[in-house]
Amino acid sequence: MNALRAWCSQPWLYVVYGIGTLNLCIAIFLWNELSTAQVIALLLSAFIAAHVLDENSCPSGFFYMNNLGFGSKRPLVCPQNSLTNMITNLGATVFFRTLAICAPAISVQVATVRCSSTF
Repeated sequence: MNALRAWCSQPWLYVVYGIGTLNLCIAIFLWNELSTAQVIALLLSAFIAAHVLDENSCPSGFFYMNNLGFGSKRPLVCPQNSLTNMITNLGATVFFRTLAICAPAISVQVATVRCSSTF
């Protein structure tokens, strides 16, 4: 349990930032070689990393401040917590990275995910 608590505190953030930065670089440097669907998926993954930076690192933890705002006596635990935050955001980053790899075969589905994620 302590390993999971340690992982959910900070290390997963650096994994998300690394994947997002890598995907942004791939999208920029291989723009002309990639399909539109691949670029969309790579950029979505990079945008998730930017979102995580905004929500978890600057100005220092949305879920913690949100829990305090709702009067939680245990703001690191409920109603939002670092485990669900990690699962959601790291899962989305990996999902979009995987989608970028599969995008040439399922470009219509990638475009659909992109459209539905903006609403």
